[in-house]
Amino acid sequence: MSSFGNDRRNVMAAIWNTIGDSYGSGVPFLVETAEILVEQADLRPGDRVIDLGTGNGHGLIPAAKAVDPGVAVGVDISDVMLDAARGRAMALGLANIDLRNMDVTSLEFPDASFDVALASTVFQFVSYSPAALAEWHRVLVPGGRLLLSVPVPGSLVPLDGLMRDFFPRQPIEVQDAWRATGQPPGSTVLPDLAELCEQVGFVDTHVADIERSYTFPSVAEWWAFQWTHGSRAFLMTLPPDALADMEAEAARRLEPTLLPNGEVPMPGTMRVCRASK
Repeated sequence: MSSFGNDRRNVMAAIWNTIGDSYGSGVPFLVETAEILVEQADLRPGDRVIDLGTGNGHGLIPAAKAVDPGVAVGVDISDVMLDAARGRAMALGLANIDLRNMDVTSLEFPDASFDVALASTVFQFVSYSPAALAEWHRVLVPGGRLLLSVPVPGSLVPLDGLMRDFFPRQPIEVQDAWRATGQPPGSTVLPDLAELCEQVGFVDTHVADIERSYTFPSVAEWWAFQWTHGSRAFLMTLPPDALADMEAEAARRLEPTLLPNGEVPMPGTMRVCRASK
């Protein structure tokens, strides 16, 4: 993690490689969000669609089914994630999927290559970068559509406060690396997605929240879920003593919310933005 500021792509790839096929497991929130994006994209047979930060294919696979015989291209910087997506596609007999190891902030495609771009829970990992949005705008045809989603801070996995509190216990070089990203751990700042899209040339922007509620069987299951998505990037760099203290503090903060049987109720909110070129 200490090299994050100098070689962002390699470090982020290493983090996502450790998650692999487990991403989206535990509760269906991330999977459902990807599927909802596909539903709202109004995909048609023959469309060319790009799934940005495709991960292990939760959005790519339904998109490929919707555009067949068109092509669904999935890009990600994690080879492990791409291998998992490839395995799922092969198991379903999908032949119209193209998977590429590629940085979503620097796409190796000509202008106007796609009819639709999907970005499910990836924009926050590029620090809500207008430059990334401009790149997604570039590869769309005139009239093409972008659908992106980001988690509302504090929903479903309320580690925001914990990460802020435990950030000082990270090694100094890790703290410096996180600061270099421009999106410190536990940030609760969610920018105006419509405004960002319009800054880079998108039009007809619409933003709405998707509300869901889930229940984890136990605090231990809730904690295990934190290791299956982006929070892992913070947890895996904490010294062991700090990690143990953070887990204990998480349990303490969750205790007042527990159901009588020990289950952990957890609401989840995902913000979805739709825009046109």
